[in-house]
Amino acid sequence: MKLNETHDPARRSWVAAANHPGTDFPIQNLPLGIFREGGTTRAGVAIGDRILDVAAALDLGFISGEAATAARAASGDSLNALMALGPRPASTLRARLSDLLRADSPDRLRVESHAARLLVPMSSSEMLLPAKVGNFTDFVCSTFHAQRAARKPLDSPLAPVLSHMPVAYHGRASSVRISGEDVRRPHGHLFPRAILSVRRFQSAPQHRTSSDTACSMTGPHATFNSGKACWDLSSAKAFPRRFLLG
Repeated sequence: MKLNETHDPARRSWVAAANHPGTDFPIQNLPLGIFREGGTTRAGVAIGDRILDVAAALDLGFISGEAATAARAASGDSLNALMALGPRPASTLRARLSDLLRADSPDRLRVESHAARLLVPMSSSEMLLPAKVGNFTDFVCSTFHAQRAARKPLDSPLAPVLSHMPVAYHGRASSVRISGEDVRRPHGHLFPRAILSVRRFQSAPQHRTSSDTACSMTGPHATFNSGKACWDLSSAKAFPRRFLLG
């Protein structure tokens, strides 16, 4: 895959914190998300220790054309409308925001003069879910994954259904939460091993955590139709997606 100029390792930003060696958000990153600050919810891009307010950049006239179409689609409380446009508008918006933030931008003086409105401190903002999740599917991708999920020894035999990978299973969309939120344990019927005849309705006594990589999808490729797989690698570039770590 060929990366565009927004990933150029030599690119620097006029936002000083974005150039620090240990920052999570250099100008090459620019993750787009939804945040709340000052009582309003809107889209923003992380840069250093700040969030570039996309709506503010649009209102000030710094974004036009196809990038403006993408910015308006991201003006609500989720990025679903933006993802539904396809990959090109989002890529165009990213390129424009990168140009506005780079140290050698021809618009630098004009943009910096509005920095107080454009850049919101992360410390005063609350991050929200970037998209409204309608559904999600989990995948078991390896025998090691299957054994660990089932808490079995690595040399133990697996069930026949797990002999071909990947295996998909349905997950609860309501369990997708933003980092830092409290976890609510699910409730259900439990039978204590010592007294199998006694049934209890209570919260789950155990909780399993894992680190996963996720891909968000929208549009016609996000569903299964007529038994055909929705993920066709030959057309992977044709549908919008966002990759997340959880």
